[in-house]
Amino acid sequence: MDAASAVAALAILTTGASFLAAVGARPSSRALFWATAWAAGALLTGLVVLGAVAAGLGVGGARIAVGASVAAWAVAGVLGAARRRAAARATPPPFRVRPAQVFVALASLAALAAAAAFSTGPIFEGDEADIWAARAHALWAALRGADSAEAAARYAVEHPDYPPLNPALQLLTYVVAGDMLHFVARLPMQLSGSAIALGVYGAVATAAGGRAGGVAGALAVAALLGQEWFRVAAQSGMSDGMVAAGLLLAAAWWASWRDGRRRRDAACAALMTAFLASSKHEGALLATLLGLVVLAAELRARGRDALRSVAVLAPLSALVPPAAHVACLRRLGASNDMVEGLAAPDRAATAVARIPEVAALTWERLVSLSEAGGALVVAAPIVALLAARRGASSAVLIGAWTAALGGAAYFAVFLLTPRELRWHFESAAPRLCGHLVPTALVALATAACAAAGTRGDARAPAATVEAD
Repeated sequence: MDAASAVAALAILTTGASFLAAVGARPSSRALFWATAWAAGALLTGLVVLGAVAAGLGVGGARIAVGASVAAWAVAGVLGAARRRAAARATPPPFRVRPAQVFVALASLAALAAAAAFSTGPIFEGDEADIWAARAHALWAALRGADSAEAAARYAVEHPDYPPLNPALQLLTYVVAGDMLHFVARLPMQLSGSAIALGVYGAVATAAGGRAGGVAGALAVAALLGQEWFRVAAQSGMSDGMVAAGLLLAAAWWASWRDGRRRRDAACAALMTAFLASSKHEGALLATLLGLVVLAAELRARGRDALRSVAVLAPLSALVPPAAHVACLRRLGASNDMVEGLAAPDRAATAVARIPEVAALTWERLVSLSEAGGALVVAAPIVALLAARRGASSAVLIGAWTAALGGAAYFAVFLLTPRELRWHFESAAPRLCGHLVPTALVALATAACAAAGTRGDARAPAATVEAD
């Protein structure tokens, strides 16, 4: 970690925390607050950087735009906090630190330390270099006046159709440094490791409530630490950690909105859904599924009245970023190899014929325990069905159903892939499974607390004070 990456991270966190303060969002867990601050700041700051590229502002102009954006959000946050403080009548409880919170804080710091240590190596191989860093290099050239298509060709960008949020965050570090960086540009994405740990703890502690919820959240974080996909997310500059964190946070905020009916929670949920949809193609798929789950839950509970509520923001916030991205791709003439020829008559027959092989590959990984998080994803459909029948809390209902549908969608991806099946499965399955594990883990931990007799029912509005 150097000064440029530290300044970029500070800009992201300041923007995100100021956004939460401006809209008045105060989750009952500080851990959930800071996890959300990272994701919100990443999306809002990334959009400013991309806007600077599109407007041809140059490096100096981009630096001014980012600084002005951070300053504007900081002022909005201070004013929002001042309004709430003037209107508050209740005295907040005394600040207390519990062992579970200390453990989660140390786990988050350990993830950040691992990220800093890993950043001493250059980004030079694999998807990290060929897709994400190469795209950031091309954006840097475009910011300095080069033609976008020529820059993409010069840096041999693979998959130029991928969403640009990750490269925009790397470009942010370039803008701060005034030059391309080949080591520490990963940091904005590496923060997803800390955000996942904080988000899992915060979501479980909020949904389950009480000291038992905090302990369950800490145990859930401990279950994450030994998993390979989590290590990769916390150390690499790829987007899989962003997908996992985005799904986790979006599900947590939509659950919070359903429990408390606070518009500020819906605003945070919509922004987290947009962040998820902007992270990667898989993120757009999961965001759409999450939006449908939220809308379906509201339709079941409230009937047609749900269509006149902010629940419609769930699918809309999932669809707007991909729609804007697809419009840009059409202008550039880029396409995705996974969807090319999807309507071909032999694709459906191939998919049906692959069902036994994909099922066997999945079972092989589960039996060999080569993918420890897979068991959580497999358990999600069971929890989802039980949640629907027993009227479980929003955290359990939304998390379990989204993880279950996400697992089914990823199974379908392997049925339809145009690539060699075994290679694609072995290379992609661990990452795809990791996208779903944090959300499934929150649902299972919350359901376990409910079964054990702790609160576990998040229908009651969450506290408006900072108390884990």
